[in-house]
Amino acid sequence: METPGKKPHVVDLGKRRQKSIRQLKKGTGPLLKKVEAAVAQARAAAPAGREVLPVVLIYRKKGAKPRKGLAMVGPF
Repeated sequence: METPGKKPHVVDLGKRRQKSIRQLKKGTGPLLKKVEAAVAQARAAAPAGREVLPVVLIYRKKGAKPRKGLAMVGPF
């Protein structure tokens, strides 16, 4: 669904840890501050009386770090 002449505001958050993404989805955490800042910036840039389109977030989950030290040992 495209609206002529209007484009959504896109925020690329890059690679983030799963915990940060979970917090963002719940409406908490440091990523929410970045999103709120982007919305405030979009509202400030919009002319008076015009509505601001929704913000589209783009992120990727970081892969899990490989564990070091403990190797899987079979049954004794």
